[in-house]
Amino acid sequence: MRNRAQTEKRRKMSSSDDDHNGTYKGFDYAELKAAFDRVANRADWKAPINARVKINADHAREMNLIEAAIVFYTATTTFWHWDEAGKEWIVSADGYRRGPCGDH
Repeated sequence: MRNRAQTEKRRKMSSSDDDHNGTYKGFDYAELKAAFDRVANRADWKAPINARVKINADHAREMNLIEAAIVFYTATTTFWHWDEAGKEWIVSADGYRRGPCGDH
C-alpha cells in the first residue's frame, strides 16, 4: 500500500500533465496516438525514435503535439534537429525500452 506522501506526489504529477478530461498536455488521446504512430518504429513501438517529419504551417502546435506524444508513450526526452537539405525536422528519442519505464 502506498503511503500518503507517495499518493500525494503521484496526484500532483498527474494533475500537472493531465486535465482528467481524456487529454495530456492539452491534446486528446486520439491526437496523441496519431502523432506517435507518425514517428514511432512501425515494427517495434518501444524502439528508439528517429523520424523525419514534414511540419505544416502550424509548426509550433504540431511539434508540441509530437513531443507530448513521445513523452506520453515513452517517458523520454525528445530532440529536434533541422535538416536544411531535406527541409524537414528530424525527431529522436530514446524510446520506451531505453526510458525510465522500459523493460530493461
